[in-house]
Amino acid sequence: MIGTVLLSCVSIWLVSTSAAEEEGVYKCSPDKIKNGDPIAGAIAHLAQDLLNSGPTLKTDPGKIFCYENTYEGEKSFATAYGSASCQFHDSPNCAACLEDALQGLSVSCPDRVGAQITLTDCFMRFENYRYCD
Repeated sequence: MIGTVLLSCVSIWLVSTSAAEEEGVYKCSPDKIKNGDPIAGAIAHLAQDLLNSGPTLKTDPGKIFCYENTYEGEKSFATAYGSASCQFHDSPNCAACLEDALQGLSVSCPDRVGAQITLTDCFMRFENYRYCD
C-alpha cells in the first residue's frame, strides 16, 4: 500500500515536472531596483517584449535578438535593454522556454536591475545599460 502511494506520488511529480524546473545558469546584478525607480516599469515592459519575440526567434535559431524599452515614470524615465535567443525552430517550444526563463529570473534574481539565464533551449538577459547592438 505504501509503495503504491509512493509510486503514485512520484508519477504525479514526474508528469508535472516542466522546463520551469530545469536548472539554468543564472547571473544576477548586485544592484537592486529602488522603490519608485522607473527602471522597474522599463524592465516589466521589456520582459513582455522578450516573451513576444518567440515567433521572431524561431526564424533564426541561435541568433541573439536585442530589444530596448524606455519607460517614463512620474519624475523621470529609464531604459532597459534585453536580449533573447532560442536554439530551435519550434515557436511554441521557444515561447515556453522564454516563459520558463523569465519565471526563473524572477525567482532567482528578484528586483535586480540586470540578470541573465541560460537554459538548455533558450537564453534571456536584461540590463539597465546598453550591451547589445
